[in-house]
Amino acid sequence: MMPEKIVPSADYSREPVSGPATGQPGSVSDTAAGPKYSHVLVVDDDIASLYLHRTLLEDLQVATCIETASDGLTALNYVASHCHWKDRNITCPDLILLDISMPIMDGFEFLDSCRKLSCMSEKPVKIILVTSSNNETDQKKASHFDIAGYLVKPINKKKLLALI
Repeated sequence: MMPEKIVPSADYSREPVSGPATGQPGSVSDTAAGPKYSHVLVVDDDIASLYLHRTLLEDLQVATCIETASDGLTALNYVASHCHWKDRNITCPDLILLDISMPIMDGFEFLDSCRKLSCMSEKPVKIILVTSSNNETDQKKASHFDIAGYLVKPINKKKLLALI
């Protein structure tokens, strides 16, 4: 359930991705002129998954800035406080990689609460569920949300590039 008043949380990390595309074979620069997304938010309670997903995104060089949150509520607070398009806030994520199973607020609760935020309807944000659940019930539940895809961990460059 979404709180009545959302207070920005400091429990997220923000780290710009440094360096231009390398131009090496297989790099994103072979298919794109630069980062495709300004900001990416990776939401997962598992530290190893956060690290792996951040590293994968950095290797693909698809984002100018990658931010992380360890649960859905922290991510919701981040989105609510950074996605006011009337103010042209450039820190709103263009892409969210979202785990399903997390404490405090899971991925489905995040999606349900997120679609109620007016700022989310002003500019589309691509959301990809990235989960260890290959459960048919979770996949069916996910189909009721406006998401770009459902990836089962572990993810790799090929799987992620197919959706972004």
